[in-house]
Amino acid sequence: MTAGGSERPREDRGRMVVVLGMHRSGTSAVAEAVVRLGVAVGDSLSMDGPSEWNPRGYFEDPELNRINDAVLEAIGGSWAAPPEPVAKLPPQTDRQLAERMRAYVKRTVLEGGNRLWKDPRLCLTYPMWGPLLPEAVVVVVWRHPWEVARSLRRKYHFPVSASFHLWETYVRAAVANSDDVPRALVGYGELVEDPEGTLARLRGFLGRSGVHLTESGIEKAVRAIDPALRRHDEAHRAASSARPENPTDRGEGPAPDLTPSQERLLGALRESRFPELDYPVERPESRTVLDALHEIGRWHRTFHTECARLLEENRRLASEKRIYEDSYNYVMRKPAVRAYRAVKGVARRLFGGRRTEQKGEAGDAIRGGGGSLAPLPHRDGHRDHRVAVGGMWDDIGRLQFEFLVENGLTPQHKLLDIGCGSLRGGVRFIGYLDDGNYYGMDKDGWLLDAGVRIELPKHGLEDRAVHLLCGDDFDFARFDTSFDFAVAYSVFTHLTWNSILKCLVNVREALSRGGRLYATFFEDHDGRHRASSMRQAPGGVTTYPDRDPYHYEFSAFTELAARASLGVEYIGEVGHPKGQRMMVMRRA
Repeated sequence: MTAGGSERPREDRGRMVVVLGMHRSGTSAVAEAVVRLGVAVGDSLSMDGPSEWNPRGYFEDPELNRINDAVLEAIGGSWAAPPEPVAKLPPQTDRQLAERMRAYVKRTVLEGGNRLWKDPRLCLTYPMWGPLLPEAVVVVVWRHPWEVARSLRRKYHFPVSASFHLWETYVRAAVANSDDVPRALVGYGELVEDPEGTLARLRGFLGRSGVHLTESGIEKAVRAIDPALRRHDEAHRAASSARPENPTDRGEGPAPDLTPSQERLLGALRESRFPELDYPVERPESRTVLDALHEIGRWHRTFHTECARLLEENRRLASEKRIYEDSYNYVMRKPAVRAYRAVKGVARRLFGGRRTEQKGEAGDAIRGGGGSLAPLPHRDGHRDHRVAVGGMWDDIGRLQFEFLVENGLTPQHKLLDIGCGSLRGGVRFIGYLDDGNYYGMDKDGWLLDAGVRIELPKHGLEDRAVHLLCGDDFDFARFDTSFDFAVAYSVFTHLTWNSILKCLVNVREALSRGGRLYATFFEDHDGRHRASSMRQAPGGVTTYPDRDPYHYEFSAFTELAARASLGVEYIGEVGHPKGQRMMVMRRA
């Protein structure tokens, strides 16, 4: 680790710390270490939680992600297709965006007490935030480009050369945009291999720069570094002596070399020094791939805008009693399929539909990248639609389907899928049930969007009639039908007692006589955790009596069912990989 810039201690409540670095570079690990060292995180900050891609959490505020995405779009780019460097928002930018930025700084920093900011997009947008922020110090995190490429390939199927170009763009931007503030350089490999030494040097830098820290934080910070999370370190070790294996892991031939400018940048970082940036970026054809990603992203944003317009128009018509058909099937499915096919056409034109050697400069840039269309990054951040519903997509989706079929679901039945998300179970039910017999509701429109846009075509179901509603009000009457079966998988685990009651009251009205609701929940088996957290087995999920994810005694559902005029029966263990238990409620 090295430090640079001027370090001027302050006497007030301490400077804020900004963590900069390319996506998939270890910025989350460094941010967690900074928090463990004692940097304050204000109560107003809503941190994004753990996921399959980052088991310890991201230490990011999703609202900051969204604002940065809006800033990048305003200056002509996105996180995956960085725009040309600019120092301020263009004059034609909507004034609401500038006001939104100022309000966020006031709420989270000036009033909320948050002294840590972390979002890889800040590498690109920091010049626009700088004038709004109080004095800050910067920690620039870097990781070997081969490791970054492997991680991006695994998560987004990005072509290798595009990942290299992104890595170079982000690192150069982080270095250039932090040139006039106190800053430190931290290598992720160095952090994992020598956490005590690296964090001691980081703590010393932060202390000298006027950041207020706790005395006992160093031990907590060291314990937070988990070497097992460095999933792609073999590429780093191979790169230190010879050209590493192809990071695509698919045997697609030799992977591209780093360009001379990338090698020069990497050499400076390995020497633990901030590189000079007095040289151009070579091989601009790599930019062609990023432009392709940007074009796909543009289609993605257009799709979201059009769907939002259609949904709003449909709500208006429904409120006027001119129509009562606000199911996703009619409002969104056709434009969703059109938008998906348009995006897929762009990808095929630019990347090739199969593994072939492309002609021209773009072909050189994408060779070795493969040709399949990957799920697009969510417009609100890093999560993809399978991870956002808890992961274990195939296992839990299959479990839902097989359980209901074993318990009497036939193709002729109508099924209500509460909290259907991105159709983890839905894709199996839709193919099994008679056309039009699947109905789903979820509070997150972007998950429904991904289910329609990605999963239905992927499973050959784009021409099936499905009825999907976006809402958190459990107003199942909007479907204007009754159901033989209903399922709520991993729904009550996120709901308060009163919200579950509201759901059950509305489910009863939606079920046919004799209809059944199968629902899972985290169980407090013996009632010893009414005021404390507990660890579920299997799965190791920590649940709570007063916050998400919730656990309940089964007796709570006995009372809830009675209030909703439903019968209830405990089923128990059904093989759920996270330890959730099953129950069934019936309408008499």
